[in-house]
Amino acid sequence: MKDFIMKRKDNYWWERTLVLFGRHFIMLLVNSPITPNMVTMSNLLIVVPLVIFSAYNKMYYLLALLIQVYAFLDVVDGNLARNKNMKSEWGHKLDIFSDSVFYIVAFFFIGKGLEVPLYEIICFIVIQQFYGFIATFYIVPRINKLHKFKHTHIKEYFLKHDILFGMDATFETLITSIFLLFPFRKVIYIICPLLWMIDLIYRLYELNWINRKNFEK
Repeated sequence: MKDFIMKRKDNYWWERTLVLFGRHFIMLLVNSPITPNMVTMSNLLIVVPLVIFSAYNKMYYLLALLIQVYAFLDVVDGNLARNKNMKSEWGHKLDIFSDSVFYIVAFFFIGKGLEVPLYEIICFIVIQQFYGFIATFYIVPRINKLHKFKHTHIKEYFLKHDILFGMDATFETLITSIFLLFPFRKVIYIICPLLWMIDLIYRLYELNWINRKNFEK
């Protein structure tokens, strides 16, 4: 059996945990007729509707599990594509579409199932998407212009242990799944937006202050 190739070297903590947990499963799929797009479509057409159904019916323990199933399969498809050498533009767009449906539509219904006020649900989704927009169209392009990107001491410490420190979508799923197990589960829609904003401020500080001299060169 060939060696496992991780999709990204620097993964956020929970994403890395899911990848390492599922690497043997991924390698089994490498030798099967199952393609990455099949995994993505299964996530979109089976898991997402089950998430919405369980949220609508307030089946919180099942919902917590299904959210992690989605997160797990979401890292499986990308890593399977890398190990099966089946990366494609169509697969990339399908993955983005699936994630958009999950993190917007499914989380809308999760909020409704938790009886969270509509304005909190909308704020949750807007802040989440705003973070993604700024990261995609501002932070990442500016980082790519630098020959060397300097991290803060905190991030450097975690990177030495092959862990990218910060907030990401998989960590949001972990927070959601954990808090769904407790009566105060509504705080998901306060904690996650707060963490997204803190991480965004941190990344902008790291980019524009820690690396300001690199842009001046």
